[in-house]
Amino acid sequence: MNFSYFAVPRRYQHRFVFWGILGMIMLRAIMIGLGITFVEKCGKRLTKIMMWVPAAHCVSSKLSAPKG
Repeated sequence: MNFSYFAVPRRYQHRFVFWGILGMIMLRAIMIGLGITFVEKCGKRLTKIMMWVPAAHCVSSKLSAPKG
């Protein structure tokens, strides 16, 4: 891991990982809540457009990915 690069003492490594994972879970919950609020507040037309944007990104990423 990057603990040696950042010179994190061994006794603090568990704390760093724990708070990093907990922070990630909380941020994900916030983003999901904001997404739900956005979908509920906006009209159906805008919601449909916003659903196609990530799908188009996934398809373009797949097509441009190196083969093999």
